[in-house]
Amino acid sequence: MSLKGVDVPPAEASFCHARCFLARIEGPSGGQKDSKTVAVLVPEVDNYPPDKLEVIAPFHVKDTLDIKDGDRLTLALIRE
Repeated sequence: MSLKGVDVPPAEASFCHARCFLARIEGPSGGQKDSKTVAVLVPEVDNYPPDKLEVIAPFHVKDTLDIKDGDRLTLALIRE
């Protein structure tokens, strides 16, 4: 199974295309109450690291989930 995501065209010529996916992120303490819906943005750029993605949300992710640098998180893509 592969997820299609949403195409995000560049807003300006200097920007790149990307794909956006709906996801759930869970903080280090775990549990459903510490899980929030976010979007994952994957830039379509040559040589972009395959193990890197961007998480975007309408809230401050680190503060909301009490995340500190180096914490392990769970991120699950949501089927559309």
